Amino acid sequence: MIFKRPKQPGFTSRHLFVGNCGPALGFTDEDVRNMFAPFVNGESADRLEVHMPWSGTASHVYVSFASQQEAARAIEQLSGRPCEQAGGRFLMVKYAAVEEPKQAVQHLPVAVSSQQAGIPGLQIHTDFVTPIEEAALLKHIDQQPWTHLAKRRVQHYGYKFEYSQRGVDPKQRLGPLPEWVQPLQRRLEALPDVLPLDQLTVNEYTPGVGLSAHIDTHSAFSGALLSLSLAGGCVMEFRKPIA
Repeated sequence: MIFKRPKQPGFTSRHLFVGNCGPALGFTDEDVRNMFAPFVNGESADRLEVHMPWSGTASHVYVSFASQQEAARAIEQLSGRPCEQAGGRFLMVKYAAVEEPKQAVQHLPVAVSSQQAGIPGLQIHTDFVTPIEEAALLKHIDQQPWTHLAKRRVQHYGYKFEYSQRGVDPKQRLGPLPEWVQPLQRRLEALPDVLPLDQLTVNEYTPGVGLSAHIDTHSAFSGALLSLSLAGGCVMEFRKPIA
């Protein structure tokens, strides 16, 4: 669910934006639930939803009630007033709107093989890892620290990709790729045209987040560029420049 600021004057809903309250300020999901539980009717207690931003630097959260009436009581009692459950902090509580799903756009058929794509040098390997291997990789990834960007989280191994410079500094080596990725590394290096791998970036794309059209920085790398999709499918669109 994606929230946005309402545009219509007098807008109301069952969803609330709660400012001065978020992971950056040390608040957890349970903390927020305790703040807003008093405004929930008994029969709808299990329908109170707390939406914590994935970014650890966010100082806000969103809360969804079962009804607009419950949300209205929370605004009346909490907005601009000290909240005891928040340690006396003044909260900014406003109605939030929900971003409606965009109408589906008709796309060209999706190629699921290198032959169908017809792009020189492109290799597509479906089911490259098994579900068990995928689960193990995700477990290891989730145990590592993340770096937060504007719309996603990343992890760097081998060399850090500097987004401001669109490249890597070959003098700033982080070390070898971690042991938990080395079995996968050996299988990837056995593919055609793949040189020994010494750099890995893990990108977390949450639903609705993607990348606009771009060209990877070829000068920062040698040999093939490889991408492995985990925890969900991925559609990659290639565009041919018009001469």
